[in-house]
Amino acid sequence: MSSNALYDYSVNIFISSIQNLLVCMTKAEKYAEEQGDNVDDYVQLQIHPDMKNFAYQIQRISDSSKGVLARIAGHDAEAMAMPDTETTWADLKTRLNRTLTILEKSTPQDFEGKEGVEVSLLNGRFNFKAAEYLQRFAIPNVYFHVVTAYDLLRMKGVPVGKMDYLAGGSSGGN
Repeated sequence: MSSNALYDYSVNIFISSIQNLLVCMTKAEKYAEEQGDNVDDYVQLQIHPDMKNFAYQIQRISDSSKGVLARIAGHDAEAMAMPDTETTWADLKTRLNRTLTILEKSTPQDFEGKEGVEVSLLNGRFNFKAAEYLQRFAIPNVYFHVVTAYDLLRMKGVPVGKMDYLAGGSSGGN
């Protein structure tokens, strides 16, 4: 995988996934208002008691996306760190928008010559080269948490659909 591919198949994917999720979250705000719900209650939505809530999903999307910049491109993880303190819907949207800003500042050049970077996770339990890390861990992990967030909204009744998830509700670029 070339350095441009490392960027294109991670950062660009994460940016569009977060943008699409923000569209879903905006639809959730409208739905909550129509239902007489407090959208802040959605922060605690869970599919099952042994699964993490909506806030956790957003935090992991943010951290996993930024983690690629730190682990492969060498960005300063501490400078990108965000504490997991969000308690409101607005807090979660702010976190996603801050994550977008960080991702949008990265460039394909940040990934030049990084194909051989070794990534070790969980105290060495998982070891990858850059491309394998993206393919087998980082991208599936971000998708897992985006889908879980989407599913939590659907479970609540928010009228979001497949095209919201895939394209932020756009109609093919129109």
